[in-house]
Amino acid sequence: MDGVAYRTSSDLMTFSDPIMALNLTEYRSSNSGNTESPFVFEANGQVFISVCEAARDYMLTSVFKELE
Repeated sequence: MDGVAYRTSSDLMTFSDPIMALNLTEYRSSNSGNTESPFVFEANGQVFISVCEAARDYMLTSVFKELE
């Protein structure tokens, strides 16, 4: 499954299990090329994540809005 996962740590020595921040089940591939260079940002009180979809098109970047 393509997506973006994150882990948390309070001591930078031990980390949580991966937690998915973004699932892109419609883009199945053998690598994470559809979710390169994830970047999370806030604008006008809303949270967004952008990813480069290099496996589909090197110049394609997609932006997803947090579900409410």
